[in-house]
Amino acid sequence: MTWTVKVRGQSLTAETCERLETFEALLARWSPKINLVSKSTLGDIRERHVLDSIQLYDHMPETALKFADFGSGGGLPGIIMAILSTQFAPKAQHILVESDQRKATFLREAARSCQVNVKVISDRIESVAPLNAEVVTARALAALPQLFAWISPHMAPSAVAILPKGEAFQSEVDAALEKWQFDLSVHKSVTEPLARILCVTALSRRS
Repeated sequence: MTWTVKVRGQSLTAETCERLETFEALLARWSPKINLVSKSTLGDIRERHVLDSIQLYDHMPETALKFADFGSGGGLPGIIMAILSTQFAPKAQHILVESDQRKATFLREAARSCQVNVKVISDRIESVAPLNAEVVTARALAALPQLFAWISPHMAPSAVAILPKGEAFQSEVDAALEKWQFDLSVHKSVTEPLARILCVTALSRRS
């Protein structure tokens, strides 16, 4: 199947497309065994999961070289980001944090099969030493107040957190503002009309 999606205004190379297709096949094979994605979406992995993850890359600083994805589970978006970096940021390092050992095993197999530069940390987020990441991602992990508590220790001073959220995102933002201060830009999802992509910078606890 042809990949018509563009990233940073460029078409994907044949090598990138091959890596994405390798990942899709792995996800489809492993998911029924360890519940990587919802069964109802297995028939539409590309649109519901892969393309949904690919769009996040356009919101990342082009100079960023250290990425951290939390609650990586099925590699969405962590493995997808690493695949795209093979084309757009070959020197980038991607760190995936996943406490479920079975899912961490999948992530390592996906990284090996897709030939991407990934380090998998199979531990609870709160137990991981600060990662000082320039870009932080997390998909379907937690509401913003809890998510900020988890990711803030791992963000470099100039880092951006890129967080896909559903249509109720504003209530999460309002709840987070009670304990956190941050700069926020909101972008429409290209795969889900009511979904949004939140780009968070200057994140800190209110004193």
